[in-house]
Amino acid sequence: MSKVLFCDIETTGLDPEEEIILEVYGRVFDLDTLQSGPEFYWLTSDYNFKNIIDPYVLEMHTKNGLWKAVEANKVHTYLGEEMSVFLFEHMPEEFIAKKVVLAGRSVQFDLSFLKTYLTGFHHRVFDLRSIIEFWTANTLEKNIEERFMTTKELAKHRATSDVINDILLYQDIAYKMRFNRR
Repeated sequence: MSKVLFCDIETTGLDPEEEIILEVYGRVFDLDTLQSGPEFYWLTSDYNFKNIIDPYVLEMHTKNGLWKAVEANKVHTYLGEEMSVFLFEHMPEEFIAKKVVLAGRSVQFDLSFLKTYLTGFHHRVFDLRSIIEFWTANTLEKNIEERFMTTKELAKHRATSDVINDILLYQDIAYKMRFNRR
């Protein structure tokens, strides 16, 4: 596994059987070179569920601008089709073998939703949350996340900024691990 897909989604709730994906951002990442590659972005144009969305989620996505972006989006595309084309183009070996590994914080949540839209994902994930826990437990660096995301950024709940910050954080930890620097 040298390539993973750092990914984050924003949804209307927590249940993949009942809720829908509003926004997806993914970026191919090479674990060997620590380099970012091509990126994928998708935004739903379906906002007819506004009356049934959880009020907390609606308020959060109104504050962060996602709801306004969804309402303004007039381009309707199918997530499964768009993401399949992207993965086939940029991770063909992994996609054909159905072994695309998702990476990110608490990425099992994202995987549970994305599997309802397309196949091609491996059951294994690259969970940055576990790496952060391991790193902070074994070093003197206890607040590593704070250097990459301010409280304001953490509260945004937007897919693009979350993935970019995850990649920067992982690059920092991986660099320190490779060169034994704390």
